[in-house]
Amino acid sequence: MENSLKLELIEKLLKVSEEQILLEVKSVLDQTFLDSKIPDEHYNVLLERRERAIKGESKHYSWKEIKAELLNK
Repeated sequence: MENSLKLELIEKLLKVSEEQILLEVKSVLDQTFLDSKIPDEHYNVLLERRERAIKGESKHYSWKEIKAELLNK
């Protein structure tokens, strides 16, 4: 049932053309994820990493690189 509800909502969102409705949905979803069970200190680490990535201050690894590294251990 959960997947069918998600698909229904996605289909409805694809048909929405009013930006205000989309902004309201985004706000609700953003708030939902902010209120998740991620501890504040972990969330802050993620924000810091995101900022470094945006500024190009951190190295990114592909899934292939990560997988190879793990298999070589």
